[in-house]
Amino acid sequence: MELYNSDIDKTILCNKLMAIAVDAVWEVDNIACVQYTLWQFIKNYPNIFILQMDSISASKAYSVWRFLFCGPHPCNLKQDYIALINDERFKKYRRKITRAYYYNLDKEECTAH
Repeated sequence: MELYNSDIDKTILCNKLMAIAVDAVWEVDNIACVQYTLWQFIKNYPNIFILQMDSISASKAYSVWRFLFCGPHPCNLKQDYIALINDERFKKYRRKITRAYYYNLDKEECTAH
């Protein structure tokens, strides 16, 4: 199920999703829709996502990864984490992905629910 119109230009959609994700944190269930949509986008259009990640600063890119793994139960994202670090297309991001994943596992606001 896509939470966006399939006719939308994928690069524009990716830019908008990433703009929302930069410096974002999980606070309420509604943000889970953004996280879900971004995860689905990454799975369906990984090459577009990688190109857009390459076009933003390292700190913004890290905050996108951190946002993706933040939530009341980040351990539920273990499968996504494993899939990303094992995907050769994301090889250059492995360190940031791992750092963001474990950062959020340690954060009280991301694990206490």
